[in-house]
Amino acid sequence: MEQRIKAAVCAVLSVALRSSCSGLSLTTPTSRIFGRVGGDVTFDVSPYPSNVVLQTVTWTLNNINTVVSSVGSTVSYGVGYEGRAHLHTMTESLSLFRLTLRDSGQYSVSITTGGESASASVTLQVLDPVSVPTIQSNVPNPVEFNDTVTLTCTASVSDVSYRWFNGSSEVSDTQRILLSADSRTLTISGVLRSDDGPFYCYVYNHVSNDTSSPFSLDVKYGPDLPTLSVRPNKPVYAPGSSLILKCSAQSNPTAQYQWFLNGTSLNKRGQELEIRNIQVDQAGNYTCWAFNDVTLRYAAVHRVIDVRASSPGTVFILTTESLAGTIIGSFLGGVLVSVIAFLIGNSIRKGQLCGKVPDVKADINEHPPSTYENVHNMKTMDKGPSVTSPSADQHYMGLLPGKQSIYHSLQGQIPA
Repeated sequence: MEQRIKAAVCAVLSVALRSSCSGLSLTTPTSRIFGRVGGDVTFDVSPYPSNVVLQTVTWTLNNINTVVSSVGSTVSYGVGYEGRAHLHTMTESLSLFRLTLRDSGQYSVSITTGGESASASVTLQVLDPVSVPTIQSNVPNPVEFNDTVTLTCTASVSDVSYRWFNGSSEVSDTQRILLSADSRTLTISGVLRSDDGPFYCYVYNHVSNDTSSPFSLDVKYGPDLPTLSVRPNKPVYAPGSSLILKCSAQSNPTAQYQWFLNGTSLNKRGQELEIRNIQVDQAGNYTCWAFNDVTLRYAAVHRVIDVRASSPGTVFILTTESLAGTIIGSFLGGVLVSVIAFLIGNSIRKGQLCGKVPDVKADINEHPPSTYENVHNMKTMDKGPSVTSPSADQHYMGLLPGKQSIYHSLQGQIPA
């Protein structure tokens, strides 16, 4: 059902009967009256005094087209107003129905009574109702820091006003944000990822209003400086260990990752680098490069992985069982040496008793006794060069959109 707007007392045409010497007069509001296309409006006339008898009443548009006229009890409607206008004979008020844009203009009323006459006028402006506005951006994929974005609000009618909202907050001019004189466009200089919205355009006129659908900016940014984590996290790894390096960077769209060891590409792509059964020759400086193929920017993070092997036979670790065995072995060795010394001494004494002295020196040289030596100052394990704690040495670099060749070279091999 078509909505109708009735402007009650839109035009107050008060008829005041003054003294016999002052005559008849009318008063009307100075501001214009607004009507909506398809709606209704009523111009009210209030005769004063209320019992005054009006002989003639005439309503015209722009002093040319007769809307309605009455003489006594006879009422006549002008061309195009039959069935669309109505004169209230009791008050001489005028109602218009199913308004069109052509109904806009100045409406004048003239009345006569007892040889006196008076006239007044009021302006009517008929407006189209506001349609749902739309928002458009001059840059479909703005890049953070690089682009200036202009949002334009479009409505189907021209005589409207505009207001902008970012979420629930109304947008006003700032150092980076500028509204046009009619507020139809919103310009954001050096767009940031925080300028994503959602933005709303509110459009209104004197008879209606409406709000656009939410509009969000897909701002491309990054990669930010990456972070690199290692599981398990150790200062030194033994050969045969397994570990996982994971690289993360804030980026839109999602960053692409590539891995390098000591400046040489490992031909590995992806956020994680898994190393199984790591060896000494795989130690060194691991680098993760993060790429954004829209912003043409890249960033890197480094991590030193230290792998060392123990030298065999240089370090002894004594458990309780091995310590007990060593003590027992030492005791038994001492007993054995004592027994051998006793037997040799007994043999010498027997030789003297028999008048026969054996050549002990020669015998010992030919058959040296078993000996036990406690070796001191054993050479300890070579611990290799000292390595400082790994640090995250980070780099951040950006490319201007035109320097495509540099970016493509990164996809091959990046020198250390």
